[in-house]
Amino acid sequence: MAYQAIVMFILPGKSIPIALMATATSVVILIGELVGGSFGPSVAGYLSDQSTLAAALWFQPSYLN
Repeated sequence: MAYQAIVMFILPGKSIPIALMATATSVVILIGELVGGSFGPSVAGYLSDQSTLAAALWFQPSYLN
């Protein structure tokens, strides 16, 4: 998706000093991995329990492009 470059690199990179640019980018990626890895399987499992097994794919729209 096009917004990923803005959210992951441009906003953190332009908001802080240059010396902390890599740290800011890694914190954004860390938060995304923690939230996606923690809550993603639970939400996908809940969706598939409530409807069909294909509902887990509805939760991941970035893979459908």
